[in-house]
Amino acid sequence: MKILNFKFDNSFFELHAAFTTDLALLTDYDIQMDMLMVSKAILKTAGYTNFLIQDTYFIVEDSNSVYCSYHFERKDSEFT
Repeated sequence: MKILNFKFDNSFFELHAAFTTDLALLTDYDIQMDMLMVSKAILKTAGYTNFLIQDTYFIVEDSNSVYCSYHFERKDSEFT
């Protein structure tokens, strides 16, 4: 997997990555889990530990790539 682009702030994270494996050979679950693990690794390096909740997931067949966007789960302390 090659990371093409990512961006984040305090409320969201987006990742666009190209796969070396033909995406037609993978299940949606496997693709989404790969993207989630890479996203978590990037955020952990940046010092973020919030849980990610997936908002958007789509495959770009022409480039054999995947785009995912997430928002961060709010902690209970943020509600008070």
